[in-house]
Amino acid sequence: FANTKHKIFAHKSVILKVYKDDRYASNIDLVDLLLAPLPKVYLVFGRDEKECDFCVQHLSISRKHCIFYFNRNGHVYLFDISTHGVLINDAPVPKRKHVQLKHEDRIQFGQSSRCYVVCVGDKPVPHHRDDQENMTVTANRHVDDKTDKKLKKTELEKQKLQLENTKQSVKINEMQKMIEKLTLELTQSKQRKNVQSEDEKHDDDGDKNDGNGNSDSENGNESDDDDDDDDEEEDTEEEEEEQDENDEDSDEQEQDAKNVRRRVTKINGVDFLKERNHLSKLTVVKLRYYIDKNKINVGRVKKAELINVITNDLKKHFRA
Repeated sequence: FANTKHKIFAHKSVILKVYKDDRYASNIDLVDLLLAPLPKVYLVFGRDEKECDFCVQHLSISRKHCIFYFNRNGHVYLFDISTHGVLINDAPVPKRKHVQLKHEDRIQFGQSSRCYVVCVGDKPVPHHRDDQENMTVTANRHVDDKTDKKLKKTELEKQKLQLENTKQSVKINEMQKMIEKLTLELTQSKQRKNVQSEDEKHDDDGDKNDGNGNSDSENGNESDDDDDDDDEEEDTEEEEEEQDENDEDSDEQEQDAKNVRRRVTKINGVDFLKERNHLSKLTVVKLRYYIDKNKINVGRVKKAELINVITNDLKKHFRA
């Protein structure tokens, strides 16, 4: 067949008229492609530019979509080898079946919107150069398809870039909202700390005022004791001895009362006098309340040593 094809198709015309969106686009002369210098006996349509005789660029087109071939009688046939199929006159072609094409059959490949109309007949003798150009198309007609592909690719890249920019804008907005939230929380935390420090300062001032009041009371009691001592000197010796004994008892009681007033035992909600037998349950920070408030110099010591110091101090100044 390769040797006799020139005799069979010398005056045969098989043309595919290409329409895009119902508008005429171009012609594909299957006979001219078949009679090319290479010993071809069939033509391959598909997306692979290297393997196909005619390139059809569409996402639904397979690398090798279908085969056109001729028999010895000059009839043209189509053989579907694609994934998404072929339509002839809007009807699907059976897979891997030889289907004869007839004049004015309409062919569609995959989901492509292009329509290929079969024109079978005798090859006309061209009277004008323009007529000959309209009836014949060269093998590199697929250049237009390449241009369409590049345009679609460029448009797709633009859309991807716009999408990336949108995503970046959303991320930036989310970061700004997070920064504002953290800033607000930090400001509120600082305000709470300031209020707390002010309250502690007022508590310390109140404790100092209580201490001053106690000192005044002690001074008054001491002056009264001096007056009593002057009066007692005028009594008799026996009365003085008895009075001295009474004075000693009174001094001990008075000294205990002074010590009680000097030591601050209620500090920041902790009553150390009540907790004297349970000091081990208190934290080092709370134990330090008593040491610092009563100005006991112990330096940096462990918890057990703090408990011993406070216990001894309470025994010294307060009777059980």
